[in-house]
Amino acid sequence: MDFNLTNAEKMFLRKQLIGVLRGTSPQTSQSLLARIAESRLALEKITTPWANPILKIADREDKMALSIAKQSAALAGIGRAVYAALVEDAKVADGGQRTTRHRDDVKKLVAEQGVDASELDLSALNALVPDLPSYLRDVLAETQKWVVSGRQRVDNLRDVYQKAEDNRKGSRARLADNMGGRGRRAVWSAQDHSLAEPLHFRWGNVRRLLNDIVTQ
Repeated sequence: MDFNLTNAEKMFLRKQLIGVLRGTSPQTSQSLLARIAESRLALEKITTPWANPILKIADREDKMALSIAKQSAALAGIGRAVYAALVEDAKVADGGQRTTRHRDDVKKLVAEQGVDASELDLSALNALVPDLPSYLRDVLAETQKWVVSGRQRVDNLRDVYQKAEDNRKGSRARLADNMGGRGRRAVWSAQDHSLAEPLHFRWGNVRRLLNDIVTQ
């Protein structure tokens, strides 16, 4: 036995997925994944879930959600870069070796993703994902203001990021202005810490699973 699906298994799984609806009301429409499965899109070269071929088969509600997802991904990617740059700067302030790897990455991501990040409607995001913690909403709002303002330095964002990290990580926080924070920064490496990128919502996994049920 192996993990390769037979054609019969592919047909069964595809049929089940095509029947999935978004929500439970009688007026609801076919889910986005159901539409993709039914369309037999060639997904190999589609690198994001908001690519044009997918938008063409999405309904109005899903198009709106995908737009919010795209803009949220951009803003979150910039936020990840900002966080790494803040830790990098804090480690330099502690007396560590001066590096600019993540500060430079912030500029790169703002140049690439700044327009999408600036266009995110935060109220629409909160309506779509109502359970976002308040500290995370604050980080998103302040980061978006920072992007729109065109500022190059990240220092003004430290307080809101430090508060959010403290809420999320507690004693594991790296930005904490105490001995524990300095100790965690001491073992943090700017070179080893991955550069930030926009959220991908595990699209690579979704794409692979959808490809697995394509039949000839």
